[in-house]
Amino acid sequence: MARIARFILMGYIALALAGAIILMLPFSHTQPVSFLDALFTSSSAVSLTGLIVKNTATAWTPFGKMVILTLIQIGGIGYMSLVFLTVILSGSRGSYFIRVLTSGTLGTGLHEVYKMVKIVILMTITFEALGFILLLPVMGPFHALFHSVSAFCNAGFSTYPDNLMQFWNSPWVVLTVSFLIVSGGLGVFVFTDLWEKFTGRKRKLMLHTKVSLLMTALLILGTIPIFSIMDHTLLSSMNWLDRFLVVLFESITPRTAGFNTIDYTRLSEGSLFITIILMFIGGTAGGTAGGIKVTTLFIVIRSLESIIVGRDEINTMGYRIDRELILKAFLIFTMMNLLVVASVAVILAVEETNLTRTFFEVVSALSTVGLSLGTDVSFSSGFSPFGKMVIIADMILGKAGILTFVYSLINIRRQKVRNPRGRIMIG
Repeated sequence: MARIARFILMGYIALALAGAIILMLPFSHTQPVSFLDALFTSSSAVSLTGLIVKNTATAWTPFGKMVILTLIQIGGIGYMSLVFLTVILSGSRGSYFIRVLTSGTLGTGLHEVYKMVKIVILMTITFEALGFILLLPVMGPFHALFHSVSAFCNAGFSTYPDNLMQFWNSPWVVLTVSFLIVSGGLGVFVFTDLWEKFTGRKRKLMLHTKVSLLMTALLILGTIPIFSIMDHTLLSSMNWLDRFLVVLFESITPRTAGFNTIDYTRLSEGSLFITIILMFIGGTAGGTAGGIKVTTLFIVIRSLESIIVGRDEINTMGYRIDRELILKAFLIFTMMNLLVVASVAVILAVEETNLTRTFFEVVSALSTVGLSLGTDVSFSSGFSPFGKMVIIADMILGKAGILTFVYSLINIRRQKVRNPRGRIMIG
């Protein structure tokens, strides 16, 4: 497991480095760019984050933007899918390591991988093509293609200097981009399950699908009235339709797309706090979004409920949650909190910066969101090289996944000796 985790983590690092080298080429940028800034941009693209230290619209040539778009697409499809596809198309049964890698990451063998990879690529092409067609009349070919891919992959990169702020009151753009964000965030497993259910291939939906749809709906619909109240000063001069578009997008984009139709520096402290929570939660496991995932949050909440009422098991929607899954959910939740605290502490120690903005930036990076309290570039653009490296590390770790990071550090061995029970007072 440790070897598999390291392979995944090193793969994303290698992609980020390769992208940075290409972005350093003279025909990739229109202004001087340091290798660190190129690495930051490449890491942000392949991790589907969207934090930028150079304005995407002005700092990169059309070739450079296509490099960024390619990195986003690789990150969206998943480079592991591309590895498996390469093995399959080569006609090889795969080396022992590839077979073990497949089994460890997907819980299946190579005979099942081709079907899954095909579905991932087909779904990606379908949704991105639909987004392109819908955005084409408003944005034109290149901008429509770029934003369709960026939105479905939950990347948050934009080829406009102000991101999507010029479209803040355009129902067509806001609803299209929102649809792509939510679709990408739900992921291939949810849509495959829905398709098989409604075509009669299976009798009922997986628990994963039910929880993903429920939590996604609750988080979006539940935060719309909250943002409406907390940002009433900002929204007061707008008509009802414009207000709805602003708060709808405000509730969707933190999980974890990173596009913005408003200036986040104008939001209230309450709205920023809610946004941080949404970024921390993220989207659905198996989708293109980051964060701890809505399914993890659901298990944590139901586990706490069971502990409070004194139940030994978690039973929900006709299913029982395994103890191993509960422990993994708490591990992800705890490790994410520890990484946020550690990153904020390190940056505050080396940078002369604001706590709220630093906290916002770190959660945005670890959850691969891309929202920032900077101006035309991210807040972290003003960090020292060391501070930028912390954010880069957070973005890569956020994309690879907390469990991957943990498993890459340790070799899991089953305990053969059972020690006597000890007692510790807590609370």
